[in-house]
Amino acid sequence: MSSRTALRFGVLLFIGVCAFGLAVYLWPTSQHGPRGAESPVVTERPGYADVSIGGMRLVEMDADRKEWELEAVSADAYEGRGVTYLKEVHIVFYPDEPEPIDVRGERATFFTTTRDFQIEGNVVVTPIEGYTAYTDSVRWVADEQVITTDDEVRAVKPGSELRGKGMRADARTRRLEIFQSVEAHFD
Repeated sequence: MSSRTALRFGVLLFIGVCAFGLAVYLWPTSQHGPRGAESPVVTERPGYADVSIGGMRLVEMDADRKEWELEAVSADAYEGRGVTYLKEVHIVFYPDEPEPIDVRGERATFFTTTRDFQIEGNVVVTPIEGYTAYTDSVRWVADEQVITTDDEVRAVKPGSELRGKGMRADARTRRLEIFQSVEAHFD
């Protein structure tokens, strides 16, 4: 190998090592923004969940009694954070007594440690004292078997309509409470 060929080989090798080093340095920047930047770090990007499921159905049992039944178009579970994000959800809660409560929404968050749900987006809850409730979001508190919201609520049943802000619905007693600015309309 001549000295000229060796020099060319050395220069090309140096350029290759530099390019590789630059790529390794810049790769995290392309994923997360510049190093040291004050922008928030997004840890829950699509495709980065511990488990991603499309078209799922799940039943939660306590001994021989059904607690709830869930259907969703998709689910992304993040085990480290203890949450699962769901899209286009339909959940049926089976309280200790009377009939089940049906909740539908555009999306939900399931908290694995508490077994609670936060359901959002055009939420419909039925039946509670014969009413169907419409709101932006609700939270199912598993330990208490209650559904709560601080949002505007419209509850409808044949012959009457209730409107107000904030709601608490007890799944065991079927008691529905609307807290503020309550309006009632009867036919």
